[in-house]
Amino acid sequence: MVNFLAATPGWICRALDWCVKVSERLLVLGVALLAFRFGYHFYRGSLTKDQQDVITFLANNWKIVLILMIPLFYQTVRTFLEEVQEAWGIKRIPTPKDAEMDALPQAMSSVPATPTLPPEEEE
Repeated sequence: MVNFLAATPGWICRALDWCVKVSERLLVLGVALLAFRFGYHFYRGSLTKDQQDVITFLANNWKIVLILMIPLFYQTVRTFLEEVQEAWGIKRIPTPKDAEMDALPQAMSSVPATPTLPPEEEE
C-alpha cells in the first residue's frame, strides 16, 4: 500500500493545509458573528419568531452545540494560546520549543541555496 501523502507533491499538501486553516478561521468568524447578531437582537428585544425558535432549539439541545463547538474552536484557541506572550497580567515562560522556533529562521538563512559537495581528495 502506498502512502498517499508521501506520494503527493509538497505544494499540494501545503495548499490543502492552507485551505483548511483559512476555512477553519472563516467558519469560526462566521459562528462568532452569528452569535453576536443573535445576542444583539436578543438584547434589543427584536427577535423574530424564527430567531426565537433557533434560540429555543439551541437551549434545549445545548449538549449537541457543545459537542460541535469544541472541535470547531479547538485549533483556533490553541493557536492563539500558543502565540500569546502576556494575558491578564500573566507572562508566559518561554519553553525550549520556543527557543528552537526563534533560532529556526537564523539557521535557515545560514544554509546555502545550492548544496555544495566537499572537495575530493587526491590519492
